[in-house]
Amino acid sequence: QDGNTLSLGTDYTLNVETGTLTLVNAMEVGAVYKITYSYTVTQEEIDAGEAIPNAVSVVSNEDSTDNDDGTTDEQDSTSTPITSHPDIAVDKRYALSGSGDNGEITKAGDEIDYVIVVKNEGNTTLTGVTVDDAQFSGDATHEITLVITDADGNTLESGVDYALTGDTLTFLNDMEVGATYKISYSYAVTQDELDNGSAILNAVTVTSNEDSPTNQDGTTDEEDD
Repeated sequence: QDGNTLSLGTDYTLNVETGTLTLVNAMEVGAVYKITYSYTVTQEEIDAGEAIPNAVSVVSNEDSTDNDDGTTDEQDSTSTPITSHPDIAVDKRYALSGSGDNGEITKAGDEIDYVIVVKNEGNTTLTGVTVDDAQFSGDATHEITLVITDADGNTLESGVDYALTGDTLTFLNDMEVGATYKISYSYAVTQDELDNGSAILNAVTVTSNEDSPTNQDGTTDEEDD
């Protein structure tokens, strides 16, 4: 109660296996001891999103072991709330690799290079992350080759790290907090698209089992185009 720090081994002992702290010296009348410590929250606890319970009990040789509530010691507990905030983001960009000035698309077969960046911007591990892009499936005219890398530049392997079915790419492993995936591919423009003369639209949508924000159009996933 005077603010003096007690010494381990001299004033108290601690059994880390049982979580039991024992005061070595007698506790005088009116004495007060304050025990302070910090606990590091794990990613698993953040992912669970449930409050962290923590109970304490104290006993002495002299204190009655039969309390009014039927317990056999003095107890108190806390329940610390956890805030889980799953958030997946996507950004899609393109670069022209055409035969015209500054790479402009001027003839059939000129290519548009697309890059999709998917990032876990929340504080929660994401599972079941999928990326939907109409160009993924390709066709007889457009054979798409995907190159997927992580934030360290490592190339992901089809069948091990992700699976591609039609227009949907599914990551097979959990996406850790802060993780980033970059998906790159090229698209060859057709003569019909040149004849049409309209801009080529290409949208991407990402979802996960945990993230469900609402977009302006009322959908529950992340989009970019």
